[in-house]
Amino acid sequence: MKKITIILVIILTCTLLTAEDWNMEADANLTLTQNSYSDNWEGSEVGNITWAFNAKLIVEKQISPIFLNKNTLK
Repeated sequence: MKKITIILVIILTCTLLTAEDWNMEADANLTLTQNSYSDNWEGSEVGNITWAFNAKLIVEKQISPIFLNKNTLK
């Protein structure tokens, strides 16, 4: 079992050393909306501002010709 573990660590180390760099992609946005009511509205005439923030991060690395490591954070 020890030999197999050592062999796997050596193979993984060699594979990671020859792998390409990490490709990173990020997308972020901030959205603001405002509403108000006219005089013919029977409720209160208080306006409102609402905001929303969205972000998406993708990181990927081609470890070997058959193994692609891709992580996504939303």
